[in-house]
Amino acid sequence: MRCCKRWIWMGVMIPVVAAAAFIAGCGGGGSSSGTDGGGSSDGSGTGSSKVSAKPKKFEERGTISGRIVVKNFKDKDVQDDLKAKSEKQLDTMKSNPDFKPCHTAVDEEEVAEQSWTIGDDGGLQNVVVWLSPPEDHYFQLNKDDLDADKAGWEKEKVLDQPHCQFHPHVMVLFQSYRDESGKKQKTVQKAIVRNSAGTDHNTKIDAVGFNTLLSQGEKGKKGTDLPALDPSEKKNYAVNCNVHTWMGGFIWSFDHPFAAVTDKDGKYTIKNAPAGSEVRLMVWHEKLGKIKDGEKITIKKDEDKKLDDISVEYKK
Repeated sequence: MRCCKRWIWMGVMIPVVAAAAFIAGCGGGGSSSGTDGGGSSDGSGTGSSKVSAKPKKFEERGTISGRIVVKNFKDKDVQDDLKAKSEKQLDTMKSNPDFKPCHTAVDEEEVAEQSWTIGDDGGLQNVVVWLSPPEDHYFQLNKDDLDADKAGWEKEKVLDQPHCQFHPHVMVLFQSYRDESGKKQKTVQKAIVRNSAGTDHNTKIDAVGFNTLLSQGEKGKKGTDLPALDPSEKKNYAVNCNVHTWMGGFIWSFDHPFAAVTDKDGKYTIKNAPAGSEVRLMVWHEKLGKIKDGEKITIKKDEDKKLDDISVEYKK
């Protein structure tokens, strides 16, 4: 596994092992409202409940990629605030009797405050980027889009709790789509929540009334199915846990596979994206809300389209 430096503050900047962050939480870490987290809650296109929405078919495919960057991440007040947040969270963790069994032999990065995970060159992790069809339309998918192996989406998504965090912190699902008549159909994608930690956890999604206790041991490691989450561009699903109040994360559910979450360097790639006609670019972060809310772009057939960096400012 490749190592890199990260601006994760536990008092100092430390080199850490890069790890996939698949977090959803135990209490106050994620918003319980299930909205888009600080930005406008309006949206249209995929997941729209309008019966009048029309199918939009794209015959061609291409690739889109880019990067989200925090432009002021080196400012002293930003670094001081990141340090203070992580120290406060660490104090909260240490006051919990499960702190030691949860975090034995865990890198300091993995006990840091997760809402701002910034790389050493400013790349912002855990940003959701997706493509939306023209307004009042939904994507009419083709056979290849629905084939996980051809389209490149995962048949199984796992939300793990290897200690007192959920990994990843933010995730996207593609569990259903709309056929030509607008009827909702299931994909083969399955979503599971597991507990591979040395302590008990509960996982809850208030928006759908889901709350399950996952004890430590083989049963917890096997996990349980997450409920089906209706696709929407208007809201996400906050995941929390009552046992460890700092844990929290977010799930976005879409009715198409044209979505990605930025990695530790702030990079994203959407392969097999709809090409040949205009689509809308959507970008969301839990503290910033909608960063992009429908910017129109067109990908050419077989194009590997690289977008300019999207710069954002750190906000307390």
